[in-house]
This record gives sequence, structure tokens and C-alpha cells, in this order.
Amino acid sequence: AKNHAEQLPPIAEMKWLFIHYDLVHAWWSWLRMYRFGACIADEVHTRKNVNTKSGKGVQLAMASIPRRILLTGTPVENRMAELHHLLQLTTGRGTWGPKGAFRVRYAGAQPNPHGGLDDRAPTNVDELRERMRYHYLRRTPKDVSSLSLPRVQRIPVPVPMDAKAQKKLAELFEKADPAALKQDEIELMVQ
Repeated sequence: AKNHAEQLPPIAEMKWLFIHYDLVHAWWSWLRMYRFGACIADEVHTRKNVNTKSGKGVQLAMASIPRRILLTGTPVENRMAELHHLLQLTTGRGTWGPKGAFRVRYAGAQPNPHGGLDDRAPTNVDELRERMRYHYLRRTPKDVSSLSLPRVQRIPVPVPMDAKAQKKLAELFEKADPAALKQDEIELMVQ
């Protein structure tokens, strides 16, 4: 990343950033030299905890990007603290207030004997739903089943490999247990 960073101008205009979580932290010193117009982050339910390294990385990466789209197929509204973080990623830091106040207002959180908060039953649900209306789109399985989407298609993509790469792949394939591999993985390795 350091060598790439030295070759680039200090600020470069880019339209989109598609976040790959494993690389956000590793490449952040390089990525921050770009000015992105929009960002798409998929599987955000895996980065809903702001205290993890990857959660902080996503927050850091999205901080200066004006338009953000967060995607997940996994419901995240089971813990208000996690929903708070994702909403802040979408709309910007501070727009939903402090996490504790958010939990008290919308999760009925009450102080526990250890100095923290314990969420209770959801509260002010209609208000939260109204505030989220422009920032949150939820589709149920029923909504999706009514769409006429094409079936998933798997298309093998031949990748040319030099002799060294072919030898390495052959060695890996020799060590693999073919019974444990899916058929499409075996076909991919053989091609």
C-alpha cells in the first residue's frame, strides 16, 4: 500500500467505493487519498458492532463519503445499539444522538447494577419508524417472492494461468478431499 500511495496524487476523484471489509483497514492509508462520491457496503450486519476493528474501519471509511448504501439480507433490529451504529453509518455521525440516549428512547433501556444499560421492550416504535422512513428499506420474503427474478446462473470463467500457478493449484488439489468439495468447486479447480 505504501508504494502505491507514493505514486498517486494526494486527492483523486472517484465515483464509487465498494467496501471489502478485510481490506478496509489494510488499505486505508491508500484509500483515504481518494474522494469518493458514494459507497456501497454489503453484509453490514457483520460489521454492526462499532467497537470491533472492522466496525471502526467501515465507520472511518464512510465518514467523508456523502452518499452511502448499506446492504444486508440478515435482520439487524434485534439490538438497538447495533441498529444505532448502522443508522449512523448511513446518515452520518451524530444524527441519531448518543447511543445510550437512542437505546433509552427506542429500546426501553434501563440502568443495570453494573453501570451499563439493559435493553427492554422496544419503545416509541412509530416514531423510530417515521425517522427511519427515508434511510431504511426493508423487504420481506413475501415482497421478494413476488419479483420475477431470473434463476441464479453459474458460468465458468476460464482463467489463464502460467505453469507455476498451475503447479501450485495441482498441489492444492492433491491435498484436498474431493468428497468434501462441491461439484462446481471441483470443476473450477480442474479447468
